[in-house]
Parts: sequence; structure tokens; C-alpha cells
Amino acid sequence: MTEEPASGLRFRWKAMGCIWELTLCPDQPDAPALAEAAFEQVSLAERLLSVFLPSSDISRINREGQSGPVRVSPLTLRALAHAFQLSEMTGGAFDIACGALVRLWGFEGGEGRKPVEDEITQALKCTGRHNVLMDEAAVTVRLVRSGVRLNPGGYGKGFGLDLAMEALRAAGVHSALMHAGTSSVAALGVDCTGRPWQVGIRIPGQNEGHAAVLELQDGSLSVSGISEQSFSDEGRRFGHVLDPRTGWPVEREGWAVALCESAAASDALATAALVLGPEGTERILKGRGEARVIFYDERGRPIREVGGGPEPGGSRTESHVSE
Repeated sequence: MTEEPASGLRFRWKAMGCIWELTLCPDQPDAPALAEAAFEQVSLAERLLSVFLPSSDISRINREGQSGPVRVSPLTLRALAHAFQLSEMTGGAFDIACGALVRLWGFEGGEGRKPVEDEITQALKCTGRHNVLMDEAAVTVRLVRSGVRLNPGGYGKGFGLDLAMEALRAAGVHSALMHAGTSSVAALGVDCTGRPWQVGIRIPGQNEGHAAVLELQDGSLSVSGISEQSFSDEGRRFGHVLDPRTGWPVEREGWAVALCESAAASDALATAALVLGPEGTERILKGRGEARVIFYDERGRPIREVGGGPEPGGSRTESHVSE
């Protein structure tokens, strides 16, 4: 994912294992301070949701949640409640309570390994939103059985983007674009020339020079594909996108680009779309307003678009060839 040229001030930050970039207009007062405040929200999301930080709320839940309720930040509870709503909407195709499966397949910071069927069966017993109990009044989270793990992959970066956009909006900013490692992007208002933000989507493959251009205004989009992280075993390629319902990685080739108002929702929907495919994604999006997904094949060619009522900020796709 790349931003199309637009006059602006760019600020960079490293968090969640990737580079984040924020674009503000040159006439924005106190731009460096605003950027710092936005990136602090990203760091806050990481401190709450990262499975790689032992002190994070998610790590404490995974470590202590089987023994009893774990008190967490209200923001963590907000994130979990939203993630579980998305799990319900997708019929379980997206579910952050699949950490046991992620770890089993070696995708929690590892190289990837193919487990045996019995291991998958056991991990499935520890997978699913029903294994997590939240108490909103006490602001606590409890895991109902040993072995249950939360893993906010496919959600955490989007949540960080949402918090950053909220901070900028609260500070009176009307124009901003922020991306998280080029896989998710959130737009506030229009760009510095008064047009919707131009975001170029390049899908790796034989047609890598070709791109779709999407115009974003007060909306978000995320890109997901199995080739982002994968391994091969006996001639089969297994990607990091797991189907929480079966316990197996998605073997569907290609990419999904999801557009939603919320960056956390677009993150989750892009992941679920790879699991569900075009037909399944169309079913879950029916009657749900503006959310939509564009599917690309493994060579970067658009093959189908599903969902969508009024588009986020008038978003649209156009063919584009990079010089």
C-alpha cells in the first residue's frame, strides 16, 4: 500500500513491529505535537494488546485469566467487546480468541510448523469467543478453561489507528492520513489539495507494477493475503491466516482489501474475507451498509467486489499503472 503524492508533512513511528506514517497538511498548527499525541495512542494500543509485551493486558489475561478475573484497562475491554462483535458478525471467521491455534501453527513470532490432527482438535477446544468472560462493571476478563489464549492479530493495528484518529479529531484536526506498516490505513477528511486521499494498492505478484487507486475520506481500508507470512510442508503452502472454525490455515490464493469506517473493523474484515471467500463475505455484508471488500487474485488482478452501500468518503477503485 502506498500513498499517492500529496503535499503534506510526514511523521514516522515504529510500533507493533512495523513503521507507521502520519501525513498532516503543511498549514496544520502544532503539527509535530499533534503527531506525537497520535503516535502515543498507537503506543498505548500496543501496551494494552500486544502478545509480545509481558506487561500488556492481553499477556496478563493469557497468563492469569484461567485462575480468575484479570482487571484490565477500560480501553482493553472496549477493544475486546468490539472484536467479539466482529467475530459474531463474521460467523467466527474472525476471532481473536484463537491464540491457541496461532501458537500451535508457529505463527506467534515463529517460523511456522504443521501440527498433527490431534493437536488441532485440542487447540480448537480452547478457541472461540465463548471461552472468554468479560465483566463490564468490574472491568475484568476471565478465561473459562486452561489453554485459551487471545491474539489480537488482524485487529490491534486497526485499533491503534482508530485511537490515533480519535485523538487527532478531538484536537480539531480535519485532514490526516495514517498507515500502519502499509497494510492498514485511516483517512480523516480530505487531503491537502482538497481532494479525497489517494491510496495506491499494490498486490505482490506478476503484475506488481499495476495498482488500484482508492479514494478515502473519513474511512479506513486494510489489505490481507496469505503470502504475507507462510511456510511450505510436503509441497503445500500454509499461510498465517487461520480459520478459527476448522483450525486450519486458509489456502485460498490472492488478497482481500476491506473498506470500513473503522480501521479495526477493516482489519478484521480483511482477515475474515480470506477465510470466507467472495460468496461468504457477500452473505455477511448483506444489509450492513457501507462496508465492502475487493478480492484480487494471486497476480494482483481484481476479481470481485462485494458489499457496500454508501461508500466511505465516496471511495472508489480505478486501474492504475505505476511508471
